[in-house]
Amino acid sequence: MRSVSRVADRLEEAAAVLARAARDRPGPGRDPQPDPGAATGTDLPGTPGEVTAALHRQRTAALDARAREVSSAAARLDALARDLRTAVAGYALADEAAHTRAARLEER
Repeated sequence: MRSVSRVADRLEEAAAVLARAARDRPGPGRDPQPDPGAATGTDLPGTPGEVTAALHRQRTAALDARAREVSSAAARLDALARDLRTAVAGYALADEAAHTRAARLEER
């Protein structure tokens, strides 16, 4: 059972790493370049500015989508770790009950 508990520990660690990655990613309010402006040409008139602004919006949307996916994966790993711990606890209770029954049978 200890090996399964260690797997649950590792799953929780992985979930924490993924949750941190999702939380710390660049994005709205955290984008290293929230308004690219003159640095990238989004303030230019016409097509170059429009293309650059569209690319920036697309990049931001992609980062948001990946962050949601990573956050979802972290939640699934965390749930799997909880389920493993529940299963380990259930097996421990079943083992204890079996030992108790066996001890009673031996006493007879």
